[in-house]
Amino acid sequence: MPDPTFEFRCVRCGYGLRGIAVDLNCPECGTPILVSVQTPSRPTPGLAIASLILGIFGVLGCTAYGVPALVFGAAAVVCARLARRGGAPASGVGSAGEVLGWLGVVLGLVGVIVIVLLWTRAITIP
Repeated sequence: MPDPTFEFRCVRCGYGLRGIAVDLNCPECGTPILVSVQTPSRPTPGLAIASLILGIFGVLGCTAYGVPALVFGAAAVVCARLARRGGAPASGVGSAGEVLGWLGVVLGLVGVIVIVLLWTRAITIP
């Protein structure tokens, strides 16, 4: 039984093709619908998903003195770049992972700097 929530989209313009006969063309761009039906969908690359998960951990890691944010954020950026370099299509998942990774790195650096300043200040106060 087909999934009622699944929707075929035109490979050229992304127009939803539900309810349109296969022998017609896409009403938006004119591409034959048969081309869209026969083109296999590309799954999201594993490195892009890993980048997103590591980016989320990186942002959350800034609450633990900033060090986990630096590690996870840097790993998220590396995974996103490797996914893009591996020939994977640009996906929102990989881009979101890279943005969250950079955010984690920045927040981690701020956290480490604040902790070091507070620690050195606490040592110098008599």
